[in-house]
Amino acid sequence: MPVNGGIRSIARDYTVKPNLAAVTLVVSFLSGCTDANKTYPSTEWIRIASEDGRFSASFPTKPECTRPVDDDETMYVADAGGGAVEFVIRCKRNADPSVSLDDRLARTVETMKSTNVTTRSIEMCGYAAREMTHEYIYDGVRWVSRQRVFCAGNTMYQVIVLGLQAQSYPEREARRFFSEFRLEAR
Repeated sequence: MPVNGGIRSIARDYTVKPNLAAVTLVVSFLSGCTDANKTYPSTEWIRIASEDGRFSASFPTKPECTRPVDDDETMYVADAGGGAVEFVIRCKRNADPSVSLDDRLARTVETMKSTNVTTRSIEMCGYAAREMTHEYIYDGVRWVSRQRVFCAGNTMYQVIVLGLQAQSYPEREARRFFSEFRLEAR
């Protein structure tokens, strides 16, 4: 999986935005080069530990690790379902503490012109978190995104699952991805 492929350009304001490379992903999907209904048996999941992000997580395929903005940010992205689904973890150290979780999610909604938005308060790793599910159109194709965002000290974490269209959203795999995210002792 190329580092710049897929819908994974995370803007500095902590929103998920499609990037130009997503056109390749959408063209592949529309041309029938994906398997959106693929399931990911538990034996295929890969456990990773991020020293600089101080977390561990399981992915259905091997994730790529990138530093999209600066040395304070780390992102892991795993492409699954032939490009129809992406699993993303973003860790931003030295996050601006004056920006609330709700403000971060509101920026995403505004930027993506999201519809069918639902948010709820949850807990992740013992911290107050927000979960948002929303849909948006990119290049004529409907995407569904569910993300969980929380701050632990001065570090912000986003755990995200993106799926092409609602019928391809991998509910079972998303639940597993979210539930197996762990913070490591500092």
